[in-house]
Amino acid sequence: MRFHEPYVHQSNSFGTAGALASDVPTSTGFDSTNFLEMRELRASTSLPLEATNGRIISVLVCSNCLQSVQNCNYAHLAASSVSGHESGSSVSTASPISLFAGADVYFRTTQVLPDADDGPEPGHAVVTYLEDTFSDPIEYSSGSLEWQSTAVNVLQQLVNTLDEGVNRVLEYSSSNTEGPKDSEFEIMSALQRLQIQFQRELLPLKACVLSNAVTRAYPIDTSGGSAGVSAVPIGPIPPNEANRLQAITHEQLLLARGSDELVLICELATRELDCLAALLTIVGSTTQFVLASNSPLFQNAELPREHTLCQHLLMGDRPMLVQHPEADVRFCNLNLVVDYGIQFYAGFPIFSHDGLSV
Repeated sequence: MRFHEPYVHQSNSFGTAGALASDVPTSTGFDSTNFLEMRELRASTSLPLEATNGRIISVLVCSNCLQSVQNCNYAHLAASSVSGHESGSSVSTASPISLFAGADVYFRTTQVLPDADDGPEPGHAVVTYLEDTFSDPIEYSSGSLEWQSTAVNVLQQLVNTLDEGVNRVLEYSSSNTEGPKDSEFEIMSALQRLQIQFQRELLPLKACVLSNAVTRAYPIDTSGGSAGVSAVPIGPIPPNEANRLQAITHEQLLLARGSDELVLICELATRELDCLAALLTIVGSTTQFVLASNSPLFQNAELPREHTLCQHLLMGDRPMLVQHPEADVRFCNLNLVVDYGIQFYAGFPIFSHDGLSV
């Protein structure tokens, strides 16, 4: 399946702490509380906002939050939005607002659309790459045998994952540490099974639920910016943070760094999604550790947690899709977005044995 590019949803753009109700209560007294409220009002701007029921309401947005929104880069988003709107493309919500100078910009929420009729079958890139690995060892030079052994391990894990479920795979992994010893005939049979499994496991669109796709379910703090400069928002902390960090230590997850199997999984994910790179990461208290990546740029890297997109996966148990992170107040000032121009992110949470997102 492919994902339709999301258009910034208003409730996902404004900082939660800065949005106030339009009917601010009044009082005849003039105590310090009222004085602070008046200062808040003077530092706020009234803007129209489309509610989930379609009504246009007026909200007060603090100057800091408004600055954060205006400092995002909407060039790619606006161009694709106007193009899609004029061509009559099907969307769930499309409504113009005049928050920015110039023509109206149309905003839409994240959608999942069916694959094109002439598109490749699910898993085609994965199966093709594994087939090439087993049939053309010359391409992999002196490390071909080791790489093929790694591919056999990954292939069997994929087949077991799709065939028996994650729990059975975990039991299998803990009881079988030497790795599978399949013959060439069994490998080709497993590849055929894998292709069938990909087609069988294809989810209906209504089952493709994304995390925080319509509105953000957690607050962010953008108050650290200065005049004309927006700060990187303070990252969200899940309520189970202490237990999550304990699980990372107890299960020794960081020992998996540099695993050839994980690198191959990243390569397969990159080819299947047709993207730049894939990373498998663990989010620590202040640092995100890259366990594996098919890109030399990220291999064995340690990134500041506040500059990562993966930290936001911890706030839900579903995959998260972000197109145009440069137009999202959560991500527009991250190093990966500013320095490398990343314009797409698809994240899938990884869980500990106790079901904690790590």
